[in-house]
Amino acid sequence: MNFIKEILKEIPSPSFSVDKTTIMYRIEGEQSIDFLDRISTNKISEETKNISSKTIITDNKGSIVDILSYSIINDSQINFVIKKNNVKKTLNHLKDFIILEDINFILEKPIIKLSTFNLDDSTIQKLQKQSLLSFKYDNNLINSREFFIYENDFEKLSIYVLKDNKIQEISKKETNLIDLYTKKINFDNRVSKINPLECGLYEYISFDKGCYIGQEVIARLHNYEKISRKLTYFISEKPVRKNENIKINNKLVGKIIDFECYEENFFGISLIKKRAFDNFANNGLIYLS
Repeated sequence: MNFIKEILKEIPSPSFSVDKTTIMYRIEGEQSIDFLDRISTNKISEETKNISSKTIITDNKGSIVDILSYSIINDSQINFVIKKNNVKKTLNHLKDFIILEDINFILEKPIIKLSTFNLDDSTIQKLQKQSLLSFKYDNNLINSREFFIYENDFEKLSIYVLKDNKIQEISKKETNLIDLYTKKINFDNRVSKINPLECGLYEYISFDKGCYIGQEVIARLHNYEKISRKLTYFISEKPVRKNENIKINNKLVGKIIDFECYEENFFGISLIKKRAFDNFANNGLIYLS
């Protein structure tokens, strides 16, 4: 993993990147909180009002449909963020599980996702005042945060907060490398049959809340320690594709989740069978030929 650490050290600090591939919706209606709590993995209640968090939408088999960033605005309104690629499948899934709830899904104003790295506390506080949702990701190399901000507020914010403090903008490729290194899942719901426990997303799962879609499968896998795959780095000299199967010695051992091309290599994260990981991983890394 030394090479990826060297790449990250070359990235300007502090820095930021902008992503316009997300869309914000709101669930509106008196039963909004009860509805989202009923169908997702986290405990969602009025006690978490004005606190941004993430939750996972799963299907009946416990596979991820989407990972939602959300914030409870008031008793009858929740804002949540979906990647543009995921909108159709995620909204259809949510609507399929409305039973008696009197709720609506309403498209919000255009937003941007602002990813920041190694910002000082005063700059973070300024951004938090402007953002709808804010999340923190810590690791041993870089302190990264995610903000979702209305697009029409961002231009002014960029000039007076980011550029005024000489914070440099980095490329999408550099941002992706950071996300991959920190094993942050930018989930694409066209990738099928992935359980949230396999991805290590325990912090977004409540094991003591009531039933939700897929709860029985997830609880059984957790209680009986039946998780058979683990999130693992890989490097390949040959081009790869998302959701592509990984074979070693002509045996199917895993699946590619996400990747980025750097120079002549493809670096990414994959779901690998535990036995294959034990046999072929070197310092937590699988080399594909």
